[in-house]
Amino acid sequence: MDSRNAAARHDHDLEQLFFLNLIIVTAPSAKAKSAPTCGTLCVACRLGIDSGAGGMRGLNGSLSERQLRMEVSCVEMANDCKDEGDSTVHYLQDTWDFFVFNYNVGNDWTQRMQKVTDFNTVEHFWRTMVHTLAPSDIPNGTDLYVFKRGIKPMWEDPMNENGGRWLIQVLPDADVNFYWEELLMLIVGNAWKTDEDSSEICGVVFQPRARGSRISLWTSNWNNKDAQIRIGNRVKEVLNYPESLLYQTVDQQKNLPKGQDLDTSTYKVVNRVEMANDGKGEGDSAVHYLQDTWDFFVFNYNIGTDWTQRMQKVTDFNTVEDFWSTMFHTLAPADIPNGTDLYVFKRGIKPMWEDPMNENGGRWLIQVLPNADVNFYWEELLMLIVGNSWKTEEDSNEICGVVFQPRARGSRISLWTSNWNNKDAQIRIGKRVKEVLNYPESLLYQTVDQQKNLPKGQDLDTSTYKV
Repeated sequence: MDSRNAAARHDHDLEQLFFLNLIIVTAPSAKAKSAPTCGTLCVACRLGIDSGAGGMRGLNGSLSERQLRMEVSCVEMANDCKDEGDSTVHYLQDTWDFFVFNYNVGNDWTQRMQKVTDFNTVEHFWRTMVHTLAPSDIPNGTDLYVFKRGIKPMWEDPMNENGGRWLIQVLPDADVNFYWEELLMLIVGNAWKTDEDSSEICGVVFQPRARGSRISLWTSNWNNKDAQIRIGNRVKEVLNYPESLLYQTVDQQKNLPKGQDLDTSTYKVVNRVEMANDGKGEGDSAVHYLQDTWDFFVFNYNIGTDWTQRMQKVTDFNTVEDFWSTMFHTLAPADIPNGTDLYVFKRGIKPMWEDPMNENGGRWLIQVLPNADVNFYWEELLMLIVGNSWKTEEDSNEICGVVFQPRARGSRISLWTSNWNNKDAQIRIGKRVKEVLNYPESLLYQTVDQQKNLPKGQDLDTSTYKV
């Protein structure tokens, strides 16, 4: 089939979508130019397409913000831009089927799930994207499925039944269009690290929800741990996704009560560091030991009259599994009331400045304003220290523990280190913390003596180092 016949067939598909009144904005005009054959659909090519509600350009003839973002962030799927008369098309590695699931149509899966088009070239992929409503404009009750040819968008399909999904939870104020478009370009552009990863991919799903949409990437074999972790890392990298990514098997999704499907997972990817979760098979006895054992303390100002009564150890952990178990059974920092502080310290180091490992040290202080995401900062910092993700062994040896202190005017998180006079290590540690947390403000390092000698309320005015 030559490119003109292929384009005509695809135009017909898009017109059918329009008449079905599903998700298509408008069918392409009969006078519209055919899609450019540039693999990346460069701006020059896009400006050659007629404007209109269904065209690449907005009503004012300029590229929309969404289209410009797609231009900047899209993966390169083909090489040079071709002349308009060039009949060359750029074939994708796979053919992809595009489905719409409408909860308001019919009463069973076969009636609600309708295939609306397919594509196997770069040109047809972009034509589909351009003539499809942005995810943020799709109403609740209408889900989108894009799957490899031959794989049905249902867990019972042989390619899916032993698999699972990487789940991307998109909060209402996040850019759902960016996540969906980037993930689609990743899978159809086959931009994976290995062929093994590519062969694991089944399809992607978009589900709009009032309290936060969901995007999921379905894979074929949950037990292929190495491939799943590489895929999760790749998704997190390409989407620049700030939260943890969870991988859930088909069985986990089937057996969980409604509303609890975010509570269990088999794998978890955080900052491109793999940590196995609690969801191992019943007979799986493998554990993943951390470099250090960590003690978890709670300091309660409303109990007793001295430090020893108020500071209570509640648990400890030295494996990835126990760490996540502790995290899942602990209140999020945002829910902890004033007067209750959390301390997580290496085994053998007491959470007090008088301890020999602390007395010549200091702290990197993270001031968290009331409208900032304190849960994110606390969780990321904990994973940084227990995962031992420092630049050098010297930096790792400097780490003593972390403290969370909720306050009405802004909570504080601090990282305690052992030797304030080791300037090079302290600066590397501060930069690493700022990088991992993507912290927008300056970080201050204060020695023990500075904290002891400053009047109350002035402990943010003095520091030894600043990043």
